Amino acid sequence: RRYLAVEYDFCSMQDENGRYKEDPQMSFGRMRDALNATGRPMHYSLSNWGGAAIWQWGSKVAHSWRTGIDLFATWDQQEAQRLVLPSFLQSVMSVVRGQERLDKWAGPGGVNDADM
Repeated sequence: RRYLAVEYDFCSMQDENGRYKEDPQMSFGRMRDALNATGRPMHYSLSNWGGAAIWQWGSKVAHSWRTGIDLFATWDQQEAQRLVLPSFLQSVMSVVRGQERLDKWAGPGGVNDADM
């Protein structure tokens, strides 16, 4: 049985640890070019945990880009500290506050991905 007919592919490229030893816009851009060469409709998503101010140039390379570290199911930073969360996790309110200044870089065809 077919429940959903998808007319495009989704590809996510991640560089959270800086393993690509070049400018992230260059390495992500090379993948964009390779995906475009397939001729298939594609949603291309980037993730480098919000490094290199990705929201400022992400729309030139992809359709969405992560703007920060991973979200954890805790409401605020006090609770996150009480739970002694690792540094790669943040609270819901930390994510929300982090998005307040990024809206001007998002628009049709390119969106900030807050991991929500």
